[in-house]
Amino acid sequence: MLASSVRVLLLDDNEAFSETLGLILKAHGCDVVACGDPEDALCRCRERPFDLVLLDLCMPRMDGVEVTRRLRSAGEGPRVVMTTGCMDPRIETDALSAGAHCVLHKPVDPRDILREVDAVRQQEWQAAA
Repeated sequence: MLASSVRVLLLDDNEAFSETLGLILKAHGCDVVACGDPEDALCRCRERPFDLVLLDLCMPRMDGVEVTRRLRSAGEGPRVVMTTGCMDPRIETDALSAGAHCVLHKPVDPRDILREVDAVRQQEWQAAA
């Protein structure tokens, strides 16, 4: 399914991961903004709305749980999907409690990300109906 109107913010401090995932999302018609700094990501979210935020759970200075809490403090906000290489179930519980829709474990299967894009599209279609 082509997701031409889905606006995605990609926040990960691993530049290679961000670049690869960004290319996949763009190939599927998404409008992608990538950044590696949590504060920059929060500023970008205040400047323009995003439909989907894909973020790394473990980052320096501010983890994905805190980023999600801050996004949620301003209202419902975008669909949030966290990615992590950590297998600690407590971390996943914290992420979901903060308001993430799901946690995907690295290496992330791109089809899982594209299912999240499709979920955003489905919500848009239901809201328009």
